[in-house]
Amino acid sequence: MVIAFLLAGGRSTRMNPLNLVTEKSLLPIIGKSSARIIVEKLLDCQEDIELEQIVICVHKKHMEDWEWEFRDLLSQTTFDIATKTKQSIIKFHALDGSIGTAGHLLLASTDLAIDETKDILIQYADSLTDMVYQEFLDKWKNTQYPDRGKPAKAAIVVTTKARYPYSIIQTVSANGSDKFLSTFEEKPYLLLPTWIGIAAINMGVLRNFVYNDLQIQNTNGLDFGRDIWGRMGQRYAVFVYENNDNEWHDIGTVHGYLAVREELKLKQNKVE
Repeated sequence: MVIAFLLAGGRSTRMNPLNLVTEKSLLPIIGKSSARIIVEKLLDCQEDIELEQIVICVHKKHMEDWEWEFRDLLSQTTFDIATKTKQSIIKFHALDGSIGTAGHLLLASTDLAIDETKDILIQYADSLTDMVYQEFLDKWKNTQYPDRGKPAKAAIVVTTKARYPYSIIQTVSANGSDKFLSTFEEKPYLLLPTWIGIAAINMGVLRNFVYNDLQIQNTNGLDFGRDIWGRMGQRYAVFVYENNDNEWHDIGTVHGYLAVREELKLKQNKVE
């Protein structure tokens, strides 16, 4: 069984001033917010990936907005074998401030009493992709690190089709200190893969790595991208799933949000 964590509890400072209106993951894109698009996609493949629950980690000041966005889905339930009761498949975990993506997930998993045997699917709520979750999870479960002969502890999704947000230029020097243009490339692709904010790991493995391997007890400020994956990859096998054949959109900035709206609107018009 899989628990999906949708992480949307950050400060969204790069979205200023739109973040003063509401959470960036709730801003409309093509009639729906990115969070809504992700949740609907998860629900569509609920049986395929044995999805048990979706936990949305949010900022408390936007809680009313979140409840309104998913008002029609909160009545959907799933049967909890442990308690033998029906529970809402969508749950919120709200905090007053931002304590880092990993910090918020770990706190939410404790407060919601999520069992260590559960596999968790992690996705940032501002990361949109048409990748197939089942294929990603199956490849993670079936892969083994050649030199160690053991299953990968975790998996992250990457792409090599991300672009720099700015132009890249090279210069040549002349007359001692003067510089002149050599090459100019407008928003080229990154030379190396970049993480797109989606990952999978077992709940017990994550807790053990943080509390025992890293010996971190106060997880306030702990972030997956900055603090977890790189250090875990140095110690254990972390499977890298390449998402190059699928779309990926990052709406973390105002420019990114507007660009995604325009791109998806054009795509929708072509289909119609």
